[in-house]
Amino acid sequence: MDPQIKELLDKIDAKYPQSRLERNRRKWCDLWALNVPFTSPPIALHRGRYADGAGHPVHRTHADRRELLVTMLDDIVQMGDIDDDYLPVLPLDTGAYILAEAFGGEHVYMGNMYMIEKFLETPEDVKNLKPFDPDAKHHYMDMVFETLRFFREETAGRIPINIHTPQGPLETLGCMWDSSGFYLALLDEPEMIIQVLEKILVAYVWYIRKQMAIIGPEQCQLNYAMSYTHRPSGSGIGVGEDVIATIGLDSFSLTLPIYQAIAREFGPLFLHSCGNPSQQLPIVMANPMIAGIHFSQLNAEDIMPRITRPMVLHSRNDWSSFEQFQQYATVAKQYNVRIAYQFQSLGNYMQVGTDRFHYDTKLMNELFTGIQRILGEIYEH
Repeated sequence: MDPQIKELLDKIDAKYPQSRLERNRRKWCDLWALNVPFTSPPIALHRGRYADGAGHPVHRTHADRRELLVTMLDDIVQMGDIDDDYLPVLPLDTGAYILAEAFGGEHVYMGNMYMIEKFLETPEDVKNLKPFDPDAKHHYMDMVFETLRFFREETAGRIPINIHTPQGPLETLGCMWDSSGFYLALLDEPEMIIQVLEKILVAYVWYIRKQMAIIGPEQCQLNYAMSYTHRPSGSGIGVGEDVIATIGLDSFSLTLPIYQAIAREFGPLFLHSCGNPSQQLPIVMANPMIAGIHFSQLNAEDIMPRITRPMVLHSRNDWSSFEQFQQYATVAKQYNVRIAYQFQSLGNYMQVGTDRFHYDTKLMNELFTGIQRILGEIYEH
């Protein structure tokens, strides 16, 4: 094992003894135990300077991967004295849309993000899309696999690893196809949409299972949306579909067989969407395969009165003020929502202070102390 990596893992072990790990793990397990009463929300502050969706770390070479691993471990060490409910884990962000590259999209690394160029322009292009070939060369996928192998070998089972979860099949299709054609086909040619989503589903399942095999059952974790939060083993898989904020209830309804297939493979879904997908809440409530949601830009009063069955809700992650957080948490307690609170920023309390590449741990601890005080007052009443 690399001496620097071993030293960082030793420091993490010292900051996170088994008693602390078990205490935090219990809170996340209680959150997802839908058949028992909910009492106390877990709180997780952002870890991972690169893991915020605004940039994807370079990990194309051995040197890149080593630098990324050292940075991730150092982030955990720096934040380790803040006593939130975080559980150490290695996330991997290679972008949301890498499945599209496996179907012919040109891969580009632009603006510190792994992306692809749209390549479907007509319905004929979509109908003629070739099935996924697992034996072909897939640049983005192979890069992820090599990075995960490196993480596993260098950490020797001492820290869990999150699989890289791309966006779901519908969002993947949307990034492959000219936007106007994609939205019109959702309305006019739903059968074609389902057929092409089934092709993407094959790639999605293969990609997830390949990562699980590389990491191994002891280290592997499934998550999506705010990878510094924890998903207990057996609680299913996260699926991100930002596009559901831009389509109607009927259009999302027709794609439900695809998500039922994902749930059969990996367990119940934790559904993420940026934007305002509130029009999809009737579907969410009517489908027990969706066990949790992270609709990151909805206010509490717009969503919580409409949660009509036991499920998990992850909060917003970028907050404007302590007052906004207090109002949100008060409504959550009023409706007895099973909720976890996550924080990348809160007003002037930015995730890494004024310098994006270094944590300001003093500032982050002040943020946590303020959050803890507000939740203590709300849940004592």
